[in-house]
Amino acid sequence: MLYSKPQNKLRLSCFSDRLDNIKNNDSGTLCYLGRIMTNPQYLATFRGLGLLMLAALMTACASGPTIITNSDPSADFMSIRTFDFMQSLSTDRGNVRSLLSTQMIAATTNELEKRGWRHEQNNPDVLINFMLETQEQIRTRNTSTSVSMHRGGRYGMWGGTMSTPTIEQTTQGALSIDMIDPARNQLIWEGTATNRVTDNIRQNQEEAVHSFVGAIFAEFP
Repeated sequence: MLYSKPQNKLRLSCFSDRLDNIKNNDSGTLCYLGRIMTNPQYLATFRGLGLLMLAALMTACASGPTIITNSDPSADFMSIRTFDFMQSLSTDRGNVRSLLSTQMIAATTNELEKRGWRHEQNNPDVLINFMLETQEQIRTRNTSTSVSMHRGGRYGMWGGTMSTPTIEQTTQGALSIDMIDPARNQLIWEGTATNRVTDNIRQNQEEAVHSFVGAIFAEFP
């Protein structure tokens, strides 16, 4: 099932104000760029930038998951009382309901019921869909090592500095919740949590899902 997305201003949350040593710190530079891109003066220029790329810039200055939300200003969220999930979720594996989908349904139901909404399969006010995107990132750093060697004879010892490249591969994940108005087949709200996918997250997926979903709905209108 396809639904259209509104072209609205993104609302972003960044949890760090550190801009120290930007010229000498790659993460500081990325944080600075992320702030420029979220400034309303420049936002229209960068609106076409991919979500994961934008999130990567914002994650550089965030201590936890970066939350990005986008909403339809014409939507009346106060009038919404019931919700249901799309029959085929984007996080499913073909016709099979995935564990991630099951965990997302449980976490989302918990968050919406705390707001007084009801899970209603017949004519719900909104439909919910989930999406997961991952992107592999490779970073190369040069590590300098001092080396000293002893050489026989009158020339004594000599030393120098040797640079060794270090390659680090990480996975950046973006977990999204879409809220659709079924009457108009229109997306009215979307929230995304982006974070580095660590071994701890993989081993404690259910706990991580509930944490990310809670952080997303903390930004709900």
